[in-house]
Amino acid sequence: MPSTNPPHYIPILPLKDIVVFPQTEVHIMVGRPASIEALQVATNSDNLLLLVTQKKQSDQVHDTVKADDLYQFATIGRIINQVDLNKQTIKIVIKGLQRIKLTEINSQQSYLRGLYQPLSDRIPKATKEKEKLQQAVHRLILTATEYLKFKPKLQESSLLKDLGSQSPSIVADKITTILPVELRKKISILKELSVLKRCISLTEILFTMINSLQLDENINEQVKQNIDKTHRDFFLNEKIKVIRQQLGNEDETDELELLKQQISDANLPDHAHGKAMSEFKKLSMMSPQSPESSVTRNYLETLIKLPWHESTNVSIDLTRAENY
Repeated sequence: MPSTNPPHYIPILPLKDIVVFPQTEVHIMVGRPASIEALQVATNSDNLLLLVTQKKQSDQVHDTVKADDLYQFATIGRIINQVDLNKQTIKIVIKGLQRIKLTEINSQQSYLRGLYQPLSDRIPKATKEKEKLQQAVHRLILTATEYLKFKPKLQESSLLKDLGSQSPSIVADKITTILPVELRKKISILKELSVLKRCISLTEILFTMINSLQLDENINEQVKQNIDKTHRDFFLNEKIKVIRQQLGNEDETDELELLKQQISDANLPDHAHGKAMSEFKKLSMMSPQSPESSVTRNYLETLIKLPWHESTNVSIDLTRAENY
């Protein structure tokens, strides 16, 4: 005879901004009334909860979560510890146990309940495929280690301890847990049952993140160098002004400012403007009494006065020139 036992529904805990993976422990703050009731039901039973991530994130504590708001792939977890922080908030520690696929969501109670299908990892059995998996895991750990050089705080995470001695599935899941990537990417890794594909996908994500971080680091270094040079030039120019004031050469400073403005107003061609500014920089560092200062100043004044943008009609006739 077919079984007449009623289906065993498990309370659902909708999650915001987090995806829980198997064999990982996470701390979760529970504040919605429906979630608190689901937690109480689980505590009075077998401490099991279906940890299901919401598709749309909300900052509202009392928002109502519907079945369509939840991803289909999730994790079943067991409550390890809980602390009542106040009347509205409970802090729980929960451990993910296994990947699942929701097959039914029941909303007849004040909280959501669900039926699920447990999902098992697909692990290669052939020797060559096993070798591919080991290589993929090794590459994943090396790439994660490289990524962590940019994120020192993550290096202290207990999730990353002794990765080399863990199964490939656990390695991938623990690394994914700490990565600051979009929820949809984490869900795609959660629903991937092939451990080999999971490791490869995660390595590709890490490579992209490392390249982005390296680019940011290079840009920041270049910006720092530019700022340092600007500060240095400003400091030296101010120092030169003070020295000239002390020597009684304040008029020279005004003359240099005027000459610099004349160079700017002359609308010189690019090559001439570059040369003029180079000579002006040398002049600003010279003593006004030095012979070289007079030569450089005369050169710049001549450069400014040249008719760079004026032209005349010139008749070029070689035959006529030969007759002279």
